[in-house]
Amino acid sequence: MRKRFLSQANRRSRSPPTRPRKTAASQQLCDHLVGELELFLTRSKRVAEQVRLRFAEARITDRLVSLFDAEARPIRKGKVATRPSSAMWSR
Repeated sequence: MRKRFLSQANRRSRSPPTRPRKTAASQQLCDHLVGELELFLTRSKRVAEQVRLRFAEARITDRLVSLFDAEARPIRKGKVATRPSSAMWSR
């Protein structure tokens, strides 16, 4: 048994290490993750530019408020401006 174990260890030490095979599913997953990373990279660059503009006291017109949801808009604070009702003007 010892001889068999040593011969097997010698064989494995001489052969190059094997890599796991890429299947279609794993390749598709890798492509998806690369796409996600590229998207987050562009959004992160946009946030960095917004920070630069903010420190320069410039106005940011189309602010990105979430890396995960690009369509999210900032929450406005304060009182909602109310329009005068028609009853007020009919007096």
